[in-house]
Amino acid sequence: MLRYLMVLLAMFLPLKVFAITAPDVIKKSQAAFLYQGKDFKARVKNGRVIEIGIDVFGPDCYACQPLYHLRKQDWNIWQLEIQKFCKNGNESVYAENALNEVSTTMELYPFDVDGRLCMEIDNEADLEKAKQLLEKP
Repeated sequence: MLRYLMVLLAMFLPLKVFAITAPDVIKKSQAAFLYQGKDFKARVKNGRVIEIGIDVFGPDCYACQPLYHLRKQDWNIWQLEIQKFCKNGNESVYAENALNEVSTTMELYPFDVDGRLCMEIDNEADLEKAKQLLEKP
């Protein structure tokens, strides 16, 4: 099975934040360019997300939480690519690997969480870090 990571959105975003005009959105934080090698990053070019992964680095990359809002047609494109991966026995990778193969055919835009805590919790160390960040005033 394709591996997925759990996401913690530590603060509830106000409803007005979800009044998004871009058709497809992925959460990212431009303000906090702090990420660990094991966490997802998104490569952004010309205002669009073109690549997502744990091995994505560079000045055009940002910390990224895999929380998507997709149009049905784009979700279908991604699902077909995931099916191809599985048919070819390529099942020990993230679903985002399949997404990267078709991202240029989709309209996927970044969404800045504007300094709010939004992070992956994969292990005890991540949980402790989240607790410490939540305790800060």
